[in-house]
Amino acid sequence: MCRDCVRVSHFYGFSRLPKNMIGEIMAEFSWNGVKFLTLDPTDCKEMLKDPNFSTSLPWYAQQYGITFGDVHAPYGMNFDLDLLQILRREEMIKEHSYLLERLGNYGIKTYTMHVGAVPWCASPAAVEMPELRKNALDTLEKLLPVAEKA
Repeated sequence: MCRDCVRVSHFYGFSRLPKNMIGEIMAEFSWNGVKFLTLDPTDCKEMLKDPNFSTSLPWYAQQYGITFGDVHAPYGMNFDLDLLQILRREEMIKEHSYLLERLGNYGIKTYTMHVGAVPWCASPAAVEMPELRKNALDTLEKLLPVAEKA
């Protein structure tokens, strides 16, 4: 199969680097033929803390002919769709909404999220799966209009 027939996207956590190295890493990706990158969960969390972080990555990528085509959103007990804690769920929905809007401005069209089930996996007797499913559906219903606009 030819290299141009399949889009391969690379996953790299830029927020783990000193900011002055981002350009060097982008250049190295470019020199090795990388065309697409996936924004990883640690980068998304950094965007939530530092909005300026999200502006530098697309700029560097563009300088080297690289596109951020998709995102792997933050995940785990504080970010999964089925989150049980009501107050945290409201904040989590705001955070995912912010990321969807912000990243949509950069042309990113794929936002991968985890449904969850972490509480059930940790203690199946303590959590009912229907409750987790209900929360996941409710979260999706709140995020889909934001994603559609982005």
